[in-house]
Amino acid sequence: MLTIIRSVLFKICVVFNLGDTNMYLTVMNRFYEIKDVGSREFLAAMDIYREAFPDYERHAQQVIEDRIVSGRELLFVAVDENNSVGLMALVWDLKGTDFIVLDYLAVASSTRGQGIGGQFMEFINQWVLEHNKILLFEIEHPDYGTNTEQRLKRLVFYERYGAKKIEKLIYYLPNLAEGAPKEMLLMTIPPVKISAELLKQAVGEIYLHLYGLNEEHDLVKRFNQQIGGF
Repeated sequence: MLTIIRSVLFKICVVFNLGDTNMYLTVMNRFYEIKDVGSREFLAAMDIYREAFPDYERHAQQVIEDRIVSGRELLFVAVDENNSVGLMALVWDLKGTDFIVLDYLAVASSTRGQGIGGQFMEFINQWVLEHNKILLFEIEHPDYGTNTEQRLKRLVFYERYGAKKIEKLIYYLPNLAEGAPKEMLLMTIPPVKISAELLKQAVGEIYLHLYGLNEEHDLVKRFNQQIGGF
């Protein structure tokens, strides 16, 4: 099932430099929610998912299928005028809270640099506003790792679309293979002030429902210990 989310087309202009001549190509994208896990769009989204994320950050396709069929996770895709899928995003509704979690976001390698990521941020900003929700997501913490410049660029990108980082807290992204967790920075859209109690509840729900980790797990304890000084 292909469910149209927004009737407004997002139009971007891509410039190709051909020596002394620039060629301008207008690309139009429309965002859809995909509910049929056997559809062409779903399979294309899974190709993008596997291409963009390493094994240790990626759930098995069957897990994604089960979540979508159950209605707990939403899959959004961007489809251009040639019916090509250029972006996929998985969004998890934290039931009983004001939060929607941007679980995964990836752009196909063939459409990178065309502004499609920015289009999605405009779309999801409007979607969150219409549903009276707070978008919660994580990015790689710029104070860790070796690709600092890349991480800072990603931070600036999300801030450009209204996201605000949650200071003084590190979210530990579980490794889905065997290995160390990754230090992440939490961000929200819109940029609202969140109480320690509400944040603890939301992150606890993420650990439990997305990763199967209860409050006795070391990563959950490490996060909750920080809340005391938040």
